[in-house]
Amino acid sequence: MIPIHSQYMPVTQKTSKHTIFGHRRDAVQTCGKFILTGEHFILHGTSALAMPWTQATLQLHPDPSSHNRSPHLLNTWNAARRHFSLPTAESFPFSIESSIPQGCGFGSSAALCVALATEAASQAGQQWEERALIQFATDLEYAFHGRSSGLDPTIVVKRQPLRVHMDGTQLPFTWSLRGCGFVLAVSQEERQTAEAVHLVSQYAQQHPKPFDAIIQEMHSIVASVEGLITGEGSFGQLSTAERGEQLGQQLTRNHQLLHTVGVSSPHLEDLVETALQHGAWGAKLTGAGMGGGMFALAPLSRLPSLSHALTAANAKECAIFDPNALDC
Repeated sequence: MIPIHSQYMPVTQKTSKHTIFGHRRDAVQTCGKFILTGEHFILHGTSALAMPWTQATLQLHPDPSSHNRSPHLLNTWNAARRHFSLPTAESFPFSIESSIPQGCGFGSSAALCVALATEAASQAGQQWEERALIQFATDLEYAFHGRSSGLDPTIVVKRQPLRVHMDGTQLPFTWSLRGCGFVLAVSQEERQTAEAVHLVSQYAQQHPKPFDAIIQEMHSIVASVEGLITGEGSFGQLSTAERGEQLGQQLTRNHQLLHTVGVSSPHLEDLVETALQHGAWGAKLTGAGMGGGMFALAPLSRLPSLSHALTAANAKECAIFDPNALDC
């Protein structure tokens, strides 16, 4: 059963400080996300930068004719219903329409949990305060697949770029690097989150000095990536092209460090190399690794050809994302 804490209590009055979720009239819609830099290493003291993928969405449509009895879906839905003292459902009464790749590090389970929590509040005639929704969706996601740092639900709910730290610090940043964007792709290998986390911890224990050096370098990479994106400080003196090229170099270096600690995979390496050979400024895996998702950064004009190249390299899915169009 999902634990119920006092901070989860929904509110019915809108405040100026936080967004309220609930009382919707149409299908619930949430978005995906991807981690720019800092995955895995955030567990060892660095920050991470994450982006909402607002062009990839999940919609939850009421479907009374549905007889879906998937244990995961039904248990998660009933956990949300119990929070509002709603009767237990016998089947999962929704159809799900989603363009978020599943199980690849793009936030599909967080998007579903936020949608279910929002729908339960709506059926109870109540509304969520933003922080309470994030916390409850985090617990739903934990129950759904046994793990959740809270990062994914936070990005899905807030729908804005964030710098996050394991101590709970969340600082928004602004994408101001005009004229460039991403191709997001999925490798042929299945993501292996638990094994990947174990491998990083094992590397840290067996190679403490090299790992400490990696962590120190990652602090610098995260700071540089944020500065290059926002154009703040000395980075504002660079041209857009210079910032883009340097950002790509930092992201690729982050990928190399993830490869060093053992969480890349043969097909992810192929996709990263393919992207770099076809005009990307930089490329890296995103999320847990050992399969799953990756992305490439390039000028907007190169994104279609990059997408074709990654598809030809056997990416299961490819999508172009223009961060300048964020609807935050």
